[in-house]
Amino acid sequence: KGAPHHDLWAVLTLAVHEALGASTTGAATISNHIAVTVRPSMLGDNITVCFLRDCIAAPETPSDKGWCRLTLSVVPSLDPVLGAALRYLHSMGCPVKFGVPPRNRQERAVAKLLHQMGEFTDA
Repeated sequence: KGAPHHDLWAVLTLAVHEALGASTTGAATISNHIAVTVRPSMLGDNITVCFLRDCIAAPETPSDKGWCRLTLSVVPSLDPVLGAALRYLHSMGCPVKFGVPPRNRQERAVAKLLHQMGEFTDA
């Protein structure tokens, strides 16, 4: 057993690995990572942030969807594994966003306008 963020990363990679099967390109990347990382405690400083938090549903989404926020940060050597996991989550309908979230209501409004103008994209 490792630190809580290591355990969450291990669960995430195992779940994505099982969901992908062996037929996709990301499956080999995640399989290799799982084979090398036998225990979550072996991750050391490779996973800097990995936490899951319940979220309030956005006004335009039904509140019964059970949205949550998964925040991830890994060392560059794990970028291929992170990319495979994010591609899978995105294919399942999860919005994938990068960078720092808006700090307040005004920043969200500006980001929404920029997005509508085509000047800003989520990914």
